[in-house]
Amino acid sequence: MFSDLISIFRLLLTSFYLLAIWKIGDWKNWKNYYPTLLFYISVNLGICYLIDDFPLWRYRDTLFINNHKIIDFFNTLIAFPALIFLYLSLFPVKSSWSRQVFYMICFMLIEILVEGVFMYGKLIVYSNGWNFWWSALVWIFIFIGVRLHFIKPLWAWVLSFTCTGFLILYFDIQI
Repeated sequence: MFSDLISIFRLLLTSFYLLAIWKIGDWKNWKNYYPTLLFYISVNLGICYLIDDFPLWRYRDTLFINNHKIIDFFNTLIAFPALIFLYLSLFPVKSSWSRQVFYMICFMLIEILVEGVFMYGKLIVYSNGWNFWWSALVWIFIFIGVRLHFIKPLWAWVLSFTCTGFLILYFDIQI
């Protein structure tokens, strides 16, 4: 029963992201965000491919979707790009450095909290040494990496490959 409520929460959250980008997203400049959205999608799909035989996390069946890979694709192609579009659209570029950091931290904390809700609701399970704190760290790197890609794409790729390489070595992922 509780898991069903959390799966409704997942759908409502994605609906909120989509509604938010429709209402307040910076659609005039969507072409500026497009390369960064593709960056996120390609990195996430690459990681999903690398850990397919050695899962670090798995999404449990939900009320609406009963397959881990479909949930992963849904998140990779719809939910998270909408979140990232919102994040980049509203980024306080002309504000002080401290305000920009505060903005990034707010997004990080919100997604870490969402991850916690999914973990508590048993819609995501961790394995092979992965845990909530690793996911929290990844959310931090996602928001840093996405912003970095928007302003310095090459450095974001270096960060992405470095972090992915570290995780492959640390978790002994056989590729």
